[in-house]
Amino acid sequence: MAPAAAPPDRSELFIGLGFAALAGLCLAVIPRAIGPYGAEATILPMIGAGALGLFSLLQIGAALLGRGASDEAPPPPLAPPLTLAAWLRLGAAAGVVALSAWLLPVLGILLTGAAMQILLFLLIGIRPLPAIIIALAVTAVLYLAIHTVLGVPLPAGQLW
Repeated sequence: MAPAAAPPDRSELFIGLGFAALAGLCLAVIPRAIGPYGAEATILPMIGAGALGLFSLLQIGAALLGRGASDEAPPPPLAPPLTLAAWLRLGAAAGVVALSAWLLPVLGILLTGAAMQILLFLLIGIRPLPAIIIALAVTAVLYLAIHTVLGVPLPAGQLW
C-alpha cells in the first residue's frame, strides 16, 4: 500500500493573506493617522501600502497555483552564525537609527537623515568619501521629491 500523501503546505497562502490584512489595515489607518498634515502627506505611505497589497495578491495567487517553494527543491544552505563583531555592528546600526529619531526634532530631516546615512554606510564598510557623497545625494533627491515635488512638509528642526 502506498503511503498517504502529505497535506499541501499552505504556509505561503497564509503569508499572502497576512500581507493582505496588513496592507488593508495600513490603507484604512494611514488617512486617519496622518495628523495635522493634509491629504498630500498620505501619498507616499499609501503607495507603500498599495505595493504591499499587490505583493500579497501575487503571493496568494502563487500559493493557490502551487508555484511557491516546492518540496523537491533543495533547502538553501544555512548561513553561518553571526559573529560578535556582526552583532556589535547590528547593535550600532540600531543605535544610530534610535539616535536619529531622538535628534530629528532638534536637527531636522536634512541633517539627521544625512548623518544617519553616512554612519550606516560607514558601518557596512563603505569608504568615507563615497559614503558622504551618496548620503548627501540621496538626502537631496528625497528632499526634492518629497518636499518640493509632492509638497509634503518635512520636519525642519530647531537648529535648521
